[in-house]
This record gives sequence, C-alpha cells and structure tokens, in this order.
Amino acid sequence: MEQSKGHGGANVVTVIMRSKGVDVQTAVDFLGGYCEALTAQLLEAKCVLQARSDPAYFRGAVRLMDAFGDWVRGNVAYVLISFDHDDANELTLT
Repeated sequence: MEQSKGHGGANVVTVIMRSKGVDVQTAVDFLGGYCEALTAQLLEAKCVLQARSDPAYFRGAVRLMDAFGDWVRGNVAYVLISFDHDDANELTLT
C-alpha cells in the first residue's frame, strides 16, 4: 500500500506523516487514537458475539476475535523487544 501511494517507507508512522503532513508525534498520537478506536470496536463485537444463543456459531467467531487480539499483541511485543536501547538518544534495530 505504501509504495502505491508513493511512500518510500513501509512504516505506518511515516505513511501517516507524509499523507497528513504532520510531525512524528502527531502521527503517533493519531495512530494511538485509531488503534484505541479499533480495539473498542473489536471488544464490542466480541461481546455481541458472546451474547448469541447459538454456541456453535459464537465460539468460533469469538475464538477468531481472540486470535486477532493475540496477533496485535504479538506484533507490539516483537517491536518492543526488537530494539536495542544502546544510547538514551538513539535506537538501533537488531
């Protein structure tokens, strides 16, 4: 997607910065708010599915919702442990 829009980077923060013409902090704040909204939608949908009376239907769907949550948490954990904090002012990718 990034390349089709002419963005050289594959980082979502860079894409937001370039597409909206904002600085890095504004892009991260936007992304954080967007992530919170999507998480709320996911949790609400999960509650709706859990309230269904047909267990054969909602169990699989709820399990899929849990898998989406695990995928997001796994990506966040990977990013957080993939950076060495060699210097207080510099991050390097390992």
